[in-house]
Amino acid sequence: KIAELILNNNKLSDKPKKDAEQYLLDACSSGDPKAELKLAEFYLDNGEGNKKLVLPLLYQAAGKGEGRAAYMIGSIFKAGKIAVKSNRMALSWFQKAKSLGYSSAQYEIDVYEKKPPGSELSDALIQNAKNGDTEAELKMGLIYYQGEGIGTDYYEAEKWLRKAAGKNDPIACRILGELYSRDLFVDEELYAIASDYGISNAEPWLKQAAESG
Repeated sequence: KIAELILNNNKLSDKPKKDAEQYLLDACSSGDPKAELKLAEFYLDNGEGNKKLVLPLLYQAAGKGEGRAAYMIGSIFKAGKIAVKSNRMALSWFQKAKSLGYSSAQYEIDVYEKKPPGSELSDALIQNAKNGDTEAELKMGLIYYQGEGIGTDYYEAEKWLRKAAGKNDPIACRILGELYSRDLFVDEELYAIASDYGISNAEPWLKQAAESG
C-alpha cells in the first residue's frame, strides 16, 4: 500500500522511486502475488536495467492466480519487445488470464481465434516436420522466423530450427545463432527462475554453422 501511494505521485524523483521499489521487494520476499505484479509493472515503466526481471515476476504472480499477470505475459509475447514475439505463447497466456477471471483477455482471444496461429501451414509440411524430416523442420523454422504469411513467431521458429540444427543443418545453425543473439529469446521454464537465454547462447550454433559449411 505504501508503494502504491508513492507510485501514484506522477512527479516522482529517483529517491521516492527507490523507496517504492524497496517496499515492493520486501512484499515480494513474502510471496505476495499482488506485489510481484506491481513490481513487474514498476520495472516495465522505470528503466531498462531490470526489465529482465519482469517475466519471472509475472510468472510467479500468474502462478498464484493473478489474472492480470497472465494477461501481461500474453501482451509481452504479442509485442515481442522484452521477449520473443510468439502468437502461440500470447494466445495461451490470454486464455490463462481468462481462466483466472481476467475478462479483458477475451478480446485478444477473439482476435486470435478468427485466424489461429499456424493455420496457414500445410498439413503435409507439419506432418513431415513432426516425423523428423530435417528439410521440413528447417522450412517450418524459416516460415515462423520470417513470418511468411503467418506472422513472425520466434518461439515456434526456435523449436523447429533447434531440431534441424541438432542434425547439423548449417542454415538452421546460422539462423538459430542469429535468433539467440537478439538477446530476446527466453525459455519459459528457465525464465520462471529468473534465468534467460543471452548473447552467449548464440556462439555454439554460429560455430556449428561454420563447421557445417
